[in-house]
Amino acid sequence: MRAALKYDGTGDVAMAESTPPTAVRASAAPAAPARPTLILAIICVSCFMVILDNSIVFTGLPRIRSAMGFSETGLSWITNAYVLVCGGLLLLGARTGDLFGHRRVFLPETERQGGRFDVAGAFLATAGSTALVFGIVDATDIGWTAPATVVPLVAGDVMLALFVAVERRAAQPIVPLRLFASRERSGAYVTRMLYMGAMIGFFFTAQFVQSVYHWTPPRAGLAFLPMTLVNFVFAVQVPRLLEQASRPRVLTTGLALTMVAWPGSAASTCTPPT
Repeated sequence: MRAALKYDGTGDVAMAESTPPTAVRASAAPAAPARPTLILAIICVSCFMVILDNSIVFTGLPRIRSAMGFSETGLSWITNAYVLVCGGLLLLGARTGDLFGHRRVFLPETERQGGRFDVAGAFLATAGSTALVFGIVDATDIGWTAPATVVPLVAGDVMLALFVAVERRAAQPIVPLRLFASRERSGAYVTRMLYMGAMIGFFFTAQFVQSVYHWTPPRAGLAFLPMTLVNFVFAVQVPRLLEQASRPRVLTTGLALTMVAWPGSAASTCTPPT
């Protein structure tokens, strides 16, 4: 008798009950995708559409503000609402793929697993984040001590605390807290969060060049093309770099290069037209 490995839907492998050797041999080699190139192409196109959608919204913000009369605070909610809802539903969508099979939900086929949705966890994560952002954004107009600022901030903190409590007790949590037990993984999460937070600020350069230099939206969008191409070239080299150096060293080097190159890239993008 040998212990069979079972995928738990979180990226880790857990030990399940013992199974006969014949059953292990029969299930040891999962079937490979019939068309891996097609699957990869669909995933790449899907990611491209998500990025393109965000880029169109960022680039079109000046036109939206002038056409609809939004304030700076109101304009920020165009992107905040999209990102918050999308981020919250991504957790639920990923869990849906684990339960019903990735092909049924999207495309990559996997064995369906028994279980249930962590609806409470998804709701608390989305609502808590939304409340915090709502309080922070509105504080720029009404002040940090205003009830309309304090109430959302307190409500957001309470809901996120409840989210942690729910995830600790849930039989099948949408965010298993044991994932954060690894220092390397937790450090990568924090670094990714800070990095993307800084990059979001860079994309508001599209508003600057349109409002100050009166660039057209297509020209403002094309200004980001060099950065995109450089990111793509280096991204495909990451697997090769990881074979030659440790992951922390590759990550630290990438962040350092970004910090050095970012000011020059922003300055060249915002150079007044001749």
